[in-house]
Amino acid sequence: MNKKKKMVYLDVIRILSVGMIICCHFSCTFQQFHIGGFNNYLLRFPSTDTGVLGVALFFMISGSGLIYRYTGEFNMATFYRKRFLSLLPPLWLCWLFFYLIEVYKRGNFLYNGSPLRFFWTLIGMDYYVGGGVPTYALVGEWFTGAILCIYILFPLLRLLYLNRAARLTTTAVLFGIFLRCLFYSNFSSFAPPGNQSLFVHIFYFWTGMLLIESRDKWRNIPWVILIAAGVPFLVLSIPWPTSLTTYIIALVIYLAAGKLETLRLPDRIEKAYAFIIANSYFIYLVHHQTIYLIMTRFENRYLPVWKGCLLLLACILLMCLIAAALSRCHKKIMSFILKPKPERQ
Repeated sequence: MNKKKKMVYLDVIRILSVGMIICCHFSCTFQQFHIGGFNNYLLRFPSTDTGVLGVALFFMISGSGLIYRYTGEFNMATFYRKRFLSLLPPLWLCWLFFYLIEVYKRGNFLYNGSPLRFFWTLIGMDYYVGGGVPTYALVGEWFTGAILCIYILFPLLRLLYLNRAARLTTTAVLFGIFLRCLFYSNFSSFAPPGNQSLFVHIFYFWTGMLLIESRDKWRNIPWVILIAAGVPFLVLSIPWPTSLTTYIIALVIYLAAGKLETLRLPDRIEKAYAFIIANSYFIYLVHHQTIYLIMTRFENRYLPVWKGCLLLLACILLMCLIAAALSRCHKKIMSFILKPKPERQ
């Protein structure tokens, strides 16, 4: 497979996506632990939640990245192997780290019941099914399960995308299903409701697949059009379904990031950027439990905005340290497991 040019703007959106999800979950703890004063400034825009928007962006760049990499030569077995190794072993390691902390606090290895419930963690679906089935979910969030489902479907989506006629038909069908999900939430039964619908995220993913090929065309869209299309949804409460407003804002952010592709970052920022990109998946995996580790200490207290901002910075610093340590541990474990065995003479 020929090595393709790295799409830097996809990494920029990935950082933005993870940052939005972190801010959303950090703000949610103020409600969860009855902490006053911060007012959840980072929780939502007038027309969407920061976390929901971050998830939409993540699915878009996932679609873009995969179809950009696999438009040519494609081996299904190799694809699934790479997806498995990139997603599940890091999830297991991060889960084990926080599971041992939870066992220490509760004094019980089976604090959530039957050991059969570990199965959902083993396949990366513990959060995704956690709304209806008791699990030992600790890391990964529900959309890890959603992206696993979409990765399973990717070979089919790729075939549909590479055929021009099938691509147009698939776009129309997915858009129709997306609209159906917006106004008839019970329609998306194979998923949690609303913005957690698998059908909605397949449409986000498919949108990313479409955008990466046409990037030379949409990069010519004037800034004034992007600003006019996106700003109203960021500053005004538009009475439309959240998935629709989220999709529009995510689309505008995606297009705007693509237009900034040629910008060069200062060296210091470049190093921080490289660190975050290298550890972004681990940061995402550990962020929620790391926030809990810090914020539970402030339950039922009042925190002014400046203290809330300092706590957010403390949470980010700690999750980066934990993520970097677990990432390094993961690399050593995987290099040992996958180390080629010496041939017998």
